[in-house]
Amino acid sequence: MLSTTTRYQLGVEARSSVTYLFNDLTARIRANFDTATVSAAHYLYSDNWAAQQSATLTAPSPSCAASGGSNCSMNELAAFDLWEMRSAARRQMPQGALQISGDAAQGMVATYMWFDKDNTDTDAVGAATLKSAPTCVATMNAIEQQSCCPAAAAAPAGVRCLNLRFVP
Repeated sequence: MLSTTTRYQLGVEARSSVTYLFNDLTARIRANFDTATVSAAHYLYSDNWAAQQSATLTAPSPSCAASGGSNCSMNELAAFDLWEMRSAARRQMPQGALQISGDAAQGMVATYMWFDKDNTDTDAVGAATLKSAPTCVATMNAIEQQSCCPAAAAAPAGVRCLNLRFVP
């Protein structure tokens, strides 16, 4: 019972981190939103899970932190925000990663991905194997679409995804 409780707590912690990260992300995008062109395209990010795990996260130049973004262009601020959000996802979730897709008019989707070593199935002989998250398809209902992994994420077994939609 203790191991089940511990596994449940780890899942709750990852989802709690996603809530914080998502609120921060949407606030940043809305603060740097170009209402003249109705565009938030400078926030799109599509590297798959493996590419994000192997990438070294290097702070963009210029660093918009010192000026609070006031001395940065929209694109520079977006690059800085994405670096901070990807870094936070990696720090706060086990092997965390982030994808952002969509558009401002139809809505955007932030996909948070993390490795969950306890996301397993037991086979016929009692051996535990990592589960693969379902790949998102258009025929899924809204509930199923919240926890599927986009095909572009190329998420391996053991990776969980959480998709959150918003309109800037």
